[in-house]
Amino acid sequence: MGNLARLFDPATDRWRPVSQRGWDAKQWRTLQADYTTIRRSPFDPYLAEGSVFTRDVSAMPVARNSAAQANWMATHINYGAGFGPTALNTSVSGTHPVNPIIVDSRMPGCDHIYMDCSGFGRSGYGKQILSGWVPWPAWLDSTALQGGEDSSVVIIDIGTGLIREYYWVTAAAGFENRFGASTGGFSLYEPDLARWEASNFAMQLQQGSNTVVRMHNWAGWIDIAGVRKGQIDHAIAFTCANMAVPDSLGEAIDPNGARYVTRGASWPAQSGDGDTPDPADQVPIHGQWARLPATLDLSPTGPYSPFLRVVIRAIQRYGMVCTDSNNWVHAFNAEPGSYEQQFLGVDPWSPQGDLSTKYRQANAAEGRRPEDAFSMAAFPWALTEWAPRHWGAPERIAVQ
Repeated sequence: MGNLARLFDPATDRWRPVSQRGWDAKQWRTLQADYTTIRRSPFDPYLAEGSVFTRDVSAMPVARNSAAQANWMATHINYGAGFGPTALNTSVSGTHPVNPIIVDSRMPGCDHIYMDCSGFGRSGYGKQILSGWVPWPAWLDSTALQGGEDSSVVIIDIGTGLIREYYWVTAAAGFENRFGASTGGFSLYEPDLARWEASNFAMQLQQGSNTVVRMHNWAGWIDIAGVRKGQIDHAIAFTCANMAVPDSLGEAIDPNGARYVTRGASWPAQSGDGDTPDPADQVPIHGQWARLPATLDLSPTGPYSPFLRVVIRAIQRYGMVCTDSNNWVHAFNAEPGSYEQQFLGVDPWSPQGDLSTKYRQANAAEGRRPEDAFSMAAFPWALTEWAPRHWGAPERIAVQ
């Protein structure tokens, strides 16, 4: 049968072997032998189906100051100046996005590492969950980490239903299975994440923190499977150069459609860290939902490249939300390709990867520069439409 992996069959209560193969855009390759790792992306199938990331934005209410907020986003792409146009972060370019990885601690021989998590993971319940021996894929070592503050890892353990999120992850020198993190957070659901979207529609981290908004924001990454098929089926979470200060006042909307003034980050975010004063409510804030109009020209002769059109269509249907800040430049985040790099030998975002090949060829076919295959420079910030804060929240929120 070639190289084998094992999947749990609840009907027989046994692990059964299955042949594992992967398509690399040219041929089917047998995956590397590893009987302790789940070979599945959190996006294929999409784990957060039915959550806030898949709600329809066609009837989204628009804030009274939406046009002013869109203009602010368009004129403040940089935090200051000199950081270039709107960026795309991938596992081969820019700041590596949070890396979500599925494990199953029920699997015989599941690898574990010893984690020393500071911050929330230093005491109490946080220490019990985030520090100590945790399930971890053997391939996720120092070579798969970017290094630096933005080296974040999410371990999605479907065996227990526990999602651990770690910020600033580093491999301990001199050890093969010891790591550290500056802080972290977690959420606990049923095994196999059964009904997790119903119990946490907002995709909020239950305890601790990883990113600014304290959400499972990786569910909004531009995913590999979606880019392959040319259709992303969820909202897009992006990183802003900067946004409104967390305690600023702004227009909100309650479940009954009544508009009112609120203070703080917008649901579903639990917090924010912008530093732009906003006395006139003309600067968006973390967690505030937005969309793009359905009237954009998405034809092959229009202003947007094939890759950018895929992203725009997702935003037109599901919306977009700022879930982090970088104090540099507005940026979108793609699902890291380190998983495929490990098992197929090629990161799909790399120049040798199938995504790069696909969109370079698509650009060339439309008379565009192949090297701009993943360029986000033409993203139409000035045309974004912003909802009042707390749109979709289950109750009226006075202060966040």
